[in-house]
Amino acid sequence: MIMLRKDTLQLSFQKVNVPLRGVKTVKIVYTVADVGNLVKLALKSIRTVRKFFEKEDILVYYTRPRSERNRKKLEKYSTVIEAETLTEPFSFRKGSPPQYYGEKVHLCEVDADTVIFLDADTKVKRNPILLLVGDYDFSARIGSANETLDLSVWESIFKAENLRVIPMPNTGFMIFRNNLHKRIFKDWLKYLRQDLPNPIPQGNYLKDQIALALALAKNNAKIKWMTKKEHAFTWCGELGLGSYVVHGKINPIRAKLALLRRRLL
Repeated sequence: MIMLRKDTLQLSFQKVNVPLRGVKTVKIVYTVADVGNLVKLALKSIRTVRKFFEKEDILVYYTRPRSERNRKKLEKYSTVIEAETLTEPFSFRKGSPPQYYGEKVHLCEVDADTVIFLDADTKVKRNPILLLVGDYDFSARIGSANETLDLSVWESIFKAENLRVIPMPNTGFMIFRNNLHKRIFKDWLKYLRQDLPNPIPQGNYLKDQIALALALAKNNAKIKWMTKKEHAFTWCGELGLGSYVVHGKINPIRAKLALLRRRLL
């Protein structure tokens, strides 16, 4: 059965007027390490999830470098799994030293038919269980980086694998259903370990998103793309009013002005 907080379970299903077909177990997943303020951000995010999910259903894959102090902090709100890195480090930005960015692939190890992944810098505003309606295997928002893609390079990446071309997904908030995460594990990991071309020559190297797109295409995943109503990007000026998940740091002044405008309408 779906494990949700008892005080929100009935409310959630009252709002969902159609059966959640194929959904038996749901897990929320994070991946963190002692890099920068990643753990601090994750703790804030996890607290917003705890309004809807119990501690045992929130899994944190904690990779190196890690510390006993931060592990104990995470264990107050989630189930911590100490994990080893599965990929090689790479440079996210030009000129920056190689670091581990591809460890989101650990979500594929989760023993559940449905997995909801969240980045550390997200805030959950509405119960994501309500998004499990519909016939799809994977749901995420198309990444804002798609606007700056070199389409010829992007298409060539898929052509080299004889795959249909799909948009690059943002990996900050993702839903995997029907055990899709298990089916794509080997392919996602395989592509993460390859030296993939960067389709954004003047931008960041979003290797985890490129590799995921290839794995989704190879496994013929049925995709339902989110909008800003489900996943708000603060770096695009979206404040996430009414959204399920807000991703990134919100400018407090801009947020107050938006609330005032909303009240006046």
